[in-house]
Amino acid sequence: MRNACVTLSIGALATVLSVGVAFADAGTSASGGGSSAPSVGVSTPGSPAEGNGGGGGIVSCQYSDANPSTGGSPEVFNPVSGQQYFLVCLDANGQVVFAQIVTFNPAAPAIDSGTLARQAWKQLPLVFPTPHTSPDRGSPQYAGLPSWLWISSADWQPRSATASVPGLSATVTATPSRVDWDMGDGRPSEQCGQGTAYDPARPARDQSTDCSHTYADASSTRADGVFHAVATMWWTVSWQATDGSQGTLPDVFRTTTFDLRVDEIEALRQGGSP
Repeated sequence: MRNACVTLSIGALATVLSVGVAFADAGTSASGGGSSAPSVGVSTPGSPAEGNGGGGGIVSCQYSDANPSTGGSPEVFNPVSGQQYFLVCLDANGQVVFAQIVTFNPAAPAIDSGTLARQAWKQLPLVFPTPHTSPDRGSPQYAGLPSWLWISSADWQPRSATASVPGLSATVTATPSRVDWDMGDGRPSEQCGQGTAYDPARPARDQSTDCSHTYADASSTRADGVFHAVATMWWTVSWQATDGSQGTLPDVFRTTTFDLRVDEIEALRQGGSP
């Protein structure tokens, strides 16, 4: 009999950045969206599957003759064909992320493609966006003048995770779709794509942006003297398995909060007395 331990391997389509990067800036914090218990069904090519996700780490699966999550027996290394077992998957912290009664068949994959996609989705290496502004968010913005907004190209990358068992694998890919910028002044959010980075080495007249926000008032009108802004980056999610099945999953997001000080532009008077 084969060894019953199965590993779900996790990979990234793009270089995975540290999710802690957004915490490196003072006054900045981050959070993400998605349930830890998605429900995904196998679908025919082009059909959607439903669920929610978010998380990280490597998942390993094993057979047991009773559910280990409820104090059952340990791993079975020599399962018998045609006999039922609990298939239990654990994350890197030893927490049960999936458990199902299966009939052991050494000639067939232990997990269907939809279930693999669900597990891969929970491992998507999504980054918390690092918000960029011009003027730089470490300096004051100015009421009445547009502040440029953008996300770096390093953050604006597809992310993927693949879960596999012998004979079958499913790859989930999250593709950046938009960023919602709530600038903290009570006005409607700016909904943008990646945005355009401002280049201080080029003349301002030679540059333009497709994502900006103009504050009407200075932040001195606020009790703590700043506007509390929020950048929420969204990804659309799809999956495809080696058996030809595929589907889509609900969008996922990661959110970073940051503070901006906004000053009034002082008028300069020259000449004699008024």
